[in-house]
Amino acid sequence: MTREVEAATGRRITTLTIVAAQGAQAYAGLKRGQPAWTAMLEALDQAVRLCRAQGLIPIVTAGAWLGSEGDADTAMTTATTVERQMQQLARQFAADVQIRTGQSEPAVMLVCQAAYTPAADVWMRPVQEGAVRADGRDGIRLVGPHYQHPYSDAIHMDCRGYNRMGQDLARAELAEWFGTGARAIRPENAYWASATEIIVHFDAPTYPMVIDTSGDQVDTTGLTASAGFVFDDRSGAAPAIAAVAVDTDRSLKITLASAPTGASARLGYAIQRTSGTSDGPVTGARGLVRDSTSLASLYDAVPARNWCPAFILEIGKP
Repeated sequence: MTREVEAATGRRITTLTIVAAQGAQAYAGLKRGQPAWTAMLEALDQAVRLCRAQGLIPIVTAGAWLGSEGDADTAMTTATTVERQMQQLARQFAADVQIRTGQSEPAVMLVCQAAYTPAADVWMRPVQEGAVRADGRDGIRLVGPHYQHPYSDAIHMDCRGYNRMGQDLARAELAEWFGTGARAIRPENAYWASATEIIVHFDAPTYPMVIDTSGDQVDTTGLTASAGFVFDDRSGAAPAIAAVAVDTDRSLKITLASAPTGASARLGYAIQRTSGTSDGPVTGARGLVRDSTSLASLYDAVPARNWCPAFILEIGKP
């Protein structure tokens, strides 16, 4: 962050990061008024005093949300619930920051899409869908997924994973404040090209779109045909995905084994584990779709691509 800001502006900044984390909590246990939020504000008050004592101007550019796993198992959670939670989070965070720092421009809220996918109905993914819906609204920026980063157990990334994710956050923060705005990969639309072919168009930071079958970051076991996509036509016997291929620089073509017979179809991506109960790049709900961003991790030179977040699209009948 320091290096890139200095290169862009000629000014050396001092950075300070506050981590106010509390595990095993749904959003309701982390929002304004809860202990983790209060701890964050107390730390922010101390940081502002420290900055001013050293003659520095305190400015908070962004907050980062790495959570919502606790909401995934809640029966009443919907995609709209999570979307509203992220809007409330961003609004209240920006307001509490501005009161303390006096800055005129609100901080943005960088949201990392949770990778946790309970073993229940694969089409019930409100946490992932809500994060995608909230992207671009009310100062919220979806940084992307983290299924591609290394994991240490069933649900948590290891040190390498958190380090790489931190770099993802920094790049989004830089793009929002010094570039042309932060954006993650997003599915723009999908349509039937024939009775067995679906075209999905993407908005992405860097084209062309890529189906990464190298296995270097995301294990391809169980994904060789589907690339992480899931198809359903509500018939109870939906045709399988036979192949996924790059159609144009900005689109992919999904070919089904046969024409669907159900009433209406839906297409999901990175919503189903290939085995077991673990998240992450080996057996978790994941996919092989990324863009062509040519960056690398600062510490181990691993390519730092933008990977496609999980999503669900209703696409009707062919």
